[in-house]
Amino acid sequence: MADKEITALQGKIKNLERSLAASSGEVGRRNAGASADLTRVSGELARARSTIKELERRIEDAESRIADEVRARHETAQRHERQISELRARYEEMDRRLRLQAGHEVAVLDARDDGLADLAAAVRRAADLRSHHLPDAERVRLKGRVDAWPARERARRDKRLRALALSARLAATPVGEAGHRAAAEGFLALRHELAELDADRDAARAEAEDAADRIAADDRLRGTDAPDLEAGVRAERGIHDVARQRVGDAVAREALFPQWFVSALGDPARGATGRWVEAAASLVAYRITYAIDDEVAALGPGPGPQWPGPPAALVRAGPRAAAAARLAHHVVATRVPSGSTRGVSRGGTLPQVR
Repeated sequence: MADKEITALQGKIKNLERSLAASSGEVGRRNAGASADLTRVSGELARARSTIKELERRIEDAESRIADEVRARHETAQRHERQISELRARYEEMDRRLRLQAGHEVAVLDARDDGLADLAAAVRRAADLRSHHLPDAERVRLKGRVDAWPARERARRDKRLRALALSARLAATPVGEAGHRAAAEGFLALRHELAELDADRDAARAEAEDAADRIAADDRLRGTDAPDLEAGVRAERGIHDVARQRVGDAVAREALFPQWFVSALGDPARGATGRWVEAAASLVAYRITYAIDDEVAALGPGPGPQWPGPPAALVRAGPRAAAAARLAHHVVATRVPSGSTRGVSRGGTLPQVR
């Protein structure tokens, strides 16, 4: 009986050995196939990397060539613009000489009599007074500080009341009962917030009071200056009306415009628009107001060491510089219109003052 069982077991062992051998062969074949696939994929990846590197090199070469070409074209365009500007300037000068020879008069736009001088003084007086007022943006900032103080105090008072309510709940609720822990955590958080508010409370109050004092002082100053400011507005309107009338008359007569005017706004001929006339009137009014008599620079000599410069620097330099900064942007945007009948200079920028 035992021999039969042993024989049976031996048979099973042999069967298992054959199965294992068969499985090992299959695994070997699969590993060989996987190894071949891996070798093939590795080769493809290597070729792909090589292709990518070649493409990257070509792209870099193309970008370099394009950048060089763009730079060259930009330089060529700048050179052409300079040549065109020079030709326009020569054309304008030749046209001007021919018109002078033909008897065209040169318009006198910025002459001042005693009446205009008085109006100009009123405008300058008002501008000087305004320069001592708080700018609108500064008033808004100070008003925010003033308004922040009562809001801060209301928040502080609300937190104190909530802290007192929680302290009363803590006193009435034994430790361990429901709600005691939440009340304790809320009380501690409020106490921390109140400590932060109290730490700089005096500084916040002083800041709000200082802001309120500055606004009140500016209000008083504006009230004192109000008559002169109103007179300045009327005078500025009167000068602008005179300047607009002079520009309109010069355009209607087809008069020659002064060199300082042409350098800034171009020669309008019969192509002037309403917007251009307003810009021209503003420029003439500026020269009348500040007694500018420079024959080349439209805005006259620089009003300070920061001239020319960014608008913020010009505003700090004084009323005339601030007016010049505003006017410069207006003039550049409304240079001689494209509808001019004599092909005069289009576009451009306001020349640097000397």
